[in-house]
Amino acid sequence: LACLVRRSPERVTRAELIAMLWPGRDELRGKQSLRQALAELRAVIGESLLTEADTAGVSFSGCHLDTREFEEAVRLERWEDAALTWRGDFLLGADSLGGDAWGTWLTAERTILRGKAALVFQGLHAIAERRDDRKAAVDWAQKWCDVAPFDERACSSRIQSLVRIGRPVDAAVCYESFSRRVHSESHAAPSAAFEAIRKTFAANGTVPSRAVVRGEMTLSGLAQLTGDARSVAEAAAVIGEPAGPALLQAVSEVTSFSFRAAIAELVELGILRPAESVPETWEFVGQGGRHEYD
Repeated sequence: LACLVRRSPERVTRAELIAMLWPGRDELRGKQSLRQALAELRAVIGESLLTEADTAGVSFSGCHLDTREFEEAVRLERWEDAALTWRGDFLLGADSLGGDAWGTWLTAERTILRGKAALVFQGLHAIAERRDDRKAAVDWAQKWCDVAPFDERACSSRIQSLVRIGRPVDAAVCYESFSRRVHSESHAAPSAAFEAIRKTFAANGTVPSRAVVRGEMTLSGLAQLTGDARSVAEAAAVIGEPAGPALLQAVSEVTSFSFRAAIAELVELGILRPAESVPETWEFVGQGGRHEYD
């Protein structure tokens, strides 16, 4: 039903529906399954179901689909109304209902709707910024990131909103998480413009020219590090300035017990050193120090 309503007023061929929903069945059984499904639909929506020998469709006037309401609100730039009708990914949990063709169609529809949702949350974030509503700006930026996880604009906006509201630790975590996500997906680093945003939460330190991303990019010559120590070292390199235990632990996502052991290991190896300017902080020994990093 959702497929037919989504495609309305276009008709869908019976052959396409069978290929999408019953790909493993022979022609006879596929046709029987489709006839049964259409009969069940007719019992629910009556004359709104439009069938012919080779096609099936649904009268849009006889059915309501919330994605249509959402898309109309987006078209009219009624961002608040669109946000209220956004229910998350289209047909969430329905991935296994059909075969490859079904999955391809579902992915394409979700991509289209996510793109429109990104426009909605971007617009609402901009409105919150103009109103200087910092909490709302953080919330809308988070929703924007949720629907556009690889969009540097979304992540940059969230980082800047977090800094403005006084949450630099969360901004650092957001930055490092995005960098790891991009590297994991494409084995590439974010753009130079995005990397420059580190200055917003590391404004008083010297930002390293190369950041370490957890994954295949590793600290040069430091294969002997434990996983937790490597995570803390990478976090220190990303932060790029003397950092206290709260910030280092939040960015590295290491537990309290493991964090203490990781700090001791890194200090012993000369990878971290106590910062002279601020007690109980450590700084990464980067270029020009005892160890280089890639």
